[in-house]
Amino acid sequence: MTEIKNTVWHSDNQRIFYSALVDGTFQIFVTDINGTLPKQVTFAERDGFVLNVSSDGAKILYGSAKEESDIWGVNLKDSKEFIVASDINSELWAKVSPDGKSIAYQSIKNLSQGNKLFNGTILTKTLNSDEPPIELVANGFLPVWSPDGQQIAFMQVLGKKYQIETIKATVGGQKHLTTGGIVRINNTILPYNQIQTSYISWSPDSTKIAYISERSGQYNIWLVNADGSNDVQLTSNNDSNLNLYCPLWSADGKHIAFTSKTGKRPADEKPTFSVWVIDTETKNSRLVMQEKLFLRLIGWSPTGGELILASVAGTETTGLQPEVFLLQVEIGTSQRSEITALKDTYLYNIHLSPDGKNIAFAAHREGKDNIWLMPAAGGEAKKLTANNDSRLYFSSLAWSPDNNSIFFGKQSRYSLLSMLTNFK
Repeated sequence: MTEIKNTVWHSDNQRIFYSALVDGTFQIFVTDINGTLPKQVTFAERDGFVLNVSSDGAKILYGSAKEESDIWGVNLKDSKEFIVASDINSELWAKVSPDGKSIAYQSIKNLSQGNKLFNGTILTKTLNSDEPPIELVANGFLPVWSPDGQQIAFMQVLGKKYQIETIKATVGGQKHLTTGGIVRINNTILPYNQIQTSYISWSPDSTKIAYISERSGQYNIWLVNADGSNDVQLTSNNDSNLNLYCPLWSADGKHIAFTSKTGKRPADEKPTFSVWVIDTETKNSRLVMQEKLFLRLIGWSPTGGELILASVAGTETTGLQPEVFLLQVEIGTSQRSEITALKDTYLYNIHLSPDGKNIAFAAHREGKDNIWLMPAAGGEAKKLTANNDSRLYFSSLAWSPDNNSIFFGKQSRYSLLSMLTNFK
């Protein structure tokens, strides 16, 4: 069924305007109450939604949104910013190759509402080069490099189902890995930040991928070989009311950390958030931490003995928080300590450096988005970028493997009012 939005009566009370999807873009249609075949009114490249009709019916006021997103980088040593990918489409969600020479990212046409975020192309681009980007995948999103740099895993939507695919980083050799049941990928809109730190998690030796699926009837972590074989369930969750999130491999490949949240519950009962670590060989899970406060897994500490988390004072969260608490919890003892409290920070855009020594985050302070850097062990945060435009928003960050650069999306959104005249 075609999605329909913004129904508005014509002043003659015999016709109705509405917006419906045509090739991924909302176009304006008009039909009458007798069911006459609808007529398409607009043929624009951007979504259009009728807002009002003049009393004589000749003027149609409608709204649309113009959205732009480019990929930028910033060097940690001198705070120098540089543009990486800019086109007529929207570019975002970059990931840097393990050798630091290339990025993979999404390119999306007419990204005006976020409804096309999962239906773009995946491109690769050589950094510090004038060579044009290479289209890797015509329809996909969320690219993630394998640690050896030979492959890229990504998500694809087939119908309404999420699938995991891999493709050689040199283009070609696409393989289908999963059989369905992938849980929904969630994100914020302005800016476009991924809710979880990880959805597709490569093993350190590049042979396996951990992901969350509910095809067993409950949320569980599954492991699939990179060649598509041996797709097996790792966790043994039998509680349909427990949702699992964010699988993250340890550096030695022996453990996977993940979080959980209780689902349906009485209105007056708060959800329970938990942090777990599972042994990939024995499949034994250890409960590390449990709270009635929101917990988001950020990453493993450099020693591999602790996990770094973000928390907020409450259970229902939005992207921009007045205060985000960074915590460290020891896996063996469950002893926790607060690292720091971050003011006016995007909860879903906090990222640990590959060496685990620093944390980069996006914050909205003094009316503007900027990237900040602080030691993972705690200490003073330093502002890296010098954004002075309140209309720019910074989306999902990505570290370079040498820990010297950070890549991010610069996103802007404009609301436009337009008018059709002499309508009959």
